[in-house]
Amino acid sequence: MADPAIAETLLTTHETSSDEAWVARLIDQLDQLQAKGQLVTYLELADLIGLSGPQRIHRLTGWLETTLARDQALKRAPRAALVVSRFRGGLPAPGFFECAQALGMMGAESPQTFHGRVLDELAHERVDTRGHRDQKGVRDELE
Repeated sequence: MADPAIAETLLTTHETSSDEAWVARLIDQLDQLQAKGQLVTYLELADLIGLSGPQRIHRLTGWLETTLARDQALKRAPRAALVVSRFRGGLPAPGFFECAQALGMMGAESPQTFHGRVLDELAHERVDTRGHRDQKGVRDELE
């Protein structure tokens, strides 16, 4: 069961008024990635949204944690799963899984199993331009 205090903290901690535009850009990009069934690395996502400067990956991961909490509150699959580490064999960084566990999204399953399940859920949520649900899995498109 998710701790409501953790979700509230994640929804408010990482996002200040100056971050709101960045979070909006991030969410737009995650929606585009989901629509395409595409995964990206943290660095690629930072480049896609035009984020530069020191600690840009750190800022990005904070905003991704915010999207995890938002998606959980909306009862949808976490779009942050579309962002993976280039050093972890196609999986997100450990902070993604820690956050998902803290929010009650992830049980005792392995990170690989959880990530695969989430990618399948994201694929089932995806809607094509004609308004029909696209049932093809994200992982199918990567092979």
